[in-house]
Amino acid sequence: MGNAIRGNGIERPGRELAEVAASMNLFAKEVPEMTYNGKCHCGKIAFDVEGDLTEIIECNCSICYESGYLHWMIDPSQLRIKTPLKDASLYLWGTGQARHYFCPKCGVAVLRNPRTSPDTKFSVNVRCLAGVDVSKLKVTQFDGRNKLKV
Repeated sequence: MGNAIRGNGIERPGRELAEVAASMNLFAKEVPEMTYNGKCHCGKIAFDVEGDLTEIIECNCSICYESGYLHWMIDPSQLRIKTPLKDASLYLWGTGQARHYFCPKCGVAVLRNPRTSPDTKFSVNVRCLAGVDVSKLKVTQFDGRNKLKV
């Protein structure tokens, strides 16, 4: 019967072995998350991020739009900062709750703490991650220009 797979007396023609194993929960754990290396242009600010990068946010507020920042929202546990954040420049504006970290040498914005969760989330600038093709990622538009009033 060709590629038929039999299990529990049910024939499933054409299903791949991995699909069947996954449906039966036979894998001990999921595929390990990828580690991305990030840095500013000159390399002074460096970090690694672990996770499954499939979707990013493009915000049109003034600072994101003008800097070209593309957000990947992560938990602090996913971030390994190689350069202490005290070595980055910090920009606060508006409500003063969001923290924008950028390199004091080359000026590239690398990390942010969003004002909605400044102590529990980070936003990584995906443009700072090595080997990431942003054209392959799902982009969600966020209207920060109108929704984030200062």
